[in-house]
Amino acid sequence: MNRRKMLSMVGGFGVVGLAGCASSSDEDYNPGDGEYVGEFEEAVSVIDEALEVTSVTTTDSDVDLVYDDGNQDDAALAASSISIIFASLIDDGWNVRQLNSDATVNGDNVLDWYVERDWAETYNDDGHVGNYEDKIYGTMDGYDGPPI
Repeated sequence: MNRRKMLSMVGGFGVVGLAGCASSSDEDYNPGDGEYVGEFEEAVSVIDEALEVTSVTTTDSDVDLVYDDGNQDDAALAASSISIIFASLIDDGWNVRQLNSDATVNGDNVLDWYVERDWAETYNDDGHVGNYEDKIYGTMDGYDGPPI
């Protein structure tokens, strides 16, 4: 996926519905594909001037993101755009089970959240960002801010 396409998806995440892809519940995951990891990191890093990607690493089945943002509310709001980027790369063929994210402010962890692949696939099929965001917001233990 090229950078222009990725940025246009992030910019219009509230109205863009993406074509779906087949479920991969029985597949072997391979999140370590450098192309997708690089595209993900680049796209996340341009969401907001205040957001800084600290690390993107992979395991046998997951991708782990650590990012620093201005405050806890900003970190939660960034989750919306980050999850759309994740969904677009799933749709493009990234074979990963889950995105695990740790948000920090000045190096201190303020928020942990995750996105499951099947949620991204459902979003790609139906285009309903509200349902997708509700699931992600539900993973944010201890976050008392406004829903994203």
